[in-house]
Amino acid sequence: MIKSFELGPYTWNVAQKLKLKNKTLGWCVFDSFKKEIQVATHNPYNLKEEVTEDVKNHTFYHELTHAILYVMEHELAEDEEFVTKFSDLLYQFEKTKKE
Repeated sequence: MIKSFELGPYTWNVAQKLKLKNKTLGWCVFDSFKKEIQVATHNPYNLKEEVTEDVKNHTFYHELTHAILYVMEHELAEDEEFVTKFSDLLYQFEKTKKE
Protein backbone atom coordinates (compact mmCIF):
# COMPACT_ATOMS: atom_id res chain seq x y z
CA MET A 1 0.00 0.00 0.00
CA ILE A 2 1.21 3.50 -0.73
CA LYS A 3 2.56 5.63 2.12
CA SER A 4 1.65 9.14 0.92
CA PHE A 5 0.40 11.14 -2.05
CA GLU A 6 -0.37 14.70 -3.13
CA LEU A 7 -3.97 15.78 -3.57
CA GLY A 8 -4.68 19.43 -4.22
CA PRO A 9 -2.39 21.56 -2.08
CA TYR A 10 -2.04 18.84 0.56
CA THR A 11 0.27 15.94 1.29
CA TRP A 12 -1.78 12.98 2.48
CA ASN A 13 -0.34 10.17 4.57
CA VAL A 14 -1.69 6.62 4.51
CA ALA A 15 -1.58 4.69 7.77
CA GLN A 16 -2.39 1.04 8.31
CA LYS A 17 -3.64 0.50 11.85
CA LEU A 18 -4.74 -2.47 13.92
CA LYS A 19 -8.05 -0.81 14.74
CA LEU A 20 -9.82 2.46 14.01
CA LYS A 21 -12.40 4.44 15.90
CA ASN A 22 -16.06 3.51 15.52
CA LYS A 23 -15.09 -0.04 14.49
CA THR A 24 -14.60 0.84 10.82
CA LEU A 25 -12.28 -0.50 8.15
CA GLY A 26 -11.24 2.97 7.02
CA TRP A 27 -11.23 6.60 8.00
CA CYS A 28 -10.44 9.81 6.16
CA VAL A 29 -9.00 12.49 8.42
CA PHE A 30 -9.33 15.95 6.90
CA ASP A 31 -8.79 18.80 9.29
CA SER A 32 -6.54 21.83 9.55
CA PHE A 33 -3.74 19.81 11.16
CA LYS A 34 -3.88 16.42 9.50
CA LYS A 35 -4.62 14.88 6.13
CA GLU A 36 -4.57 11.12 6.46
CA ILE A 37 -6.26 7.99 5.20
CA GLN A 38 -6.37 5.26 7.80
CA VAL A 39 -6.93 1.62 6.83
CA ALA A 40 -7.55 -1.17 9.33
CA THR A 41 -5.33 -4.23 9.14
CA HIS A 42 -7.70 -6.38 11.20
CA ASN A 43 -11.42 -7.06 11.37
CA PRO A 44 -12.88 -4.36 13.66
CA TYR A 45 -15.13 -6.95 15.33
CA ASN A 46 -12.46 -9.65 15.71
CA LEU A 47 -8.96 -8.21 16.08
CA LYS A 48 -7.43 -11.68 15.74
CA GLU A 49 -8.60 -11.80 12.12
CA GLU A 50 -6.52 -9.93 9.54
CA VAL A 51 -8.29 -8.39 6.58
CA THR A 52 -7.18 -9.33 3.08
CA GLU A 53 -5.12 -7.08 0.84
CA ASP A 54 -8.17 -6.77 -1.41
CA VAL A 55 -10.28 -5.46 1.48
CA LYS A 56 -7.52 -3.02 2.48
CA ASN A 57 -7.21 -1.74 -1.09
CA HIS A 58 -10.96 -1.47 -1.52
CA THR A 59 -11.14 0.46 1.74
CA PHE A 60 -8.32 2.74 0.58
CA TYR A 61 -10.23 3.67 -2.59
CA HIS A 62 -13.34 4.40 -0.55
CA GLU A 63 -11.41 6.75 1.72
CA LEU A 64 -9.57 8.27 -1.27
CA THR A 65 -12.94 9.17 -2.76
CA HIS A 66 -13.83 10.96 0.49
CA ALA A 67 -10.47 12.78 0.36
CA ILE A 68 -10.97 13.93 -3.23
CA LEU A 69 -14.43 15.25 -2.43
CA TYR A 70 -13.18 17.01 0.72
CA VAL A 71 -10.43 18.74 -1.26
CA MET A 72 -13.03 19.75 -3.87
CA GLU A 73 -15.22 21.04 -1.02
CA HIS A 74 -18.04 19.06 -2.59
CA GLU A 75 -21.33 18.39 -0.85
CA LEU A 76 -21.07 14.67 -1.68
CA ALA A 77 -18.03 14.24 0.59
CA GLU A 78 -20.25 12.93 3.40
CA ASP A 79 -22.67 10.98 1.19
CA GLU A 80 -21.75 7.36 1.99
CA GLU A 81 -24.00 5.91 -0.71
CA PHE A 82 -22.37 8.00 -3.43
CA VAL A 83 -18.85 7.46 -2.07
CA THR A 84 -19.38 3.70 -1.90
CA LYS A 85 -20.77 3.41 -5.44
CA PHE A 86 -18.10 5.69 -6.93
CA SER A 87 -15.21 4.03 -5.08
CA ASP A 88 -16.45 0.55 -6.02
CA LEU A 89 -16.26 1.51 -9.70
CA LEU A 90 -12.90 3.24 -9.27
CA TYR A 91 -11.46 0.18 -7.56
CA GLN A 92 -12.92 -2.10 -10.24
CA PHE A 93 -11.16 0.01 -12.86
CA GLU A 94 -7.88 -0.19 -10.96
CA LYS A 95 -8.09 -3.97 -10.51
CA THR A 96 -9.06 -4.75 -14.11
CA LYS A 97 -7.05 -2.28 -16.17
CA LYS A 98 -4.66 -3.76 -18.74
CA GLU A 99 -1.33 -2.13 -19.46
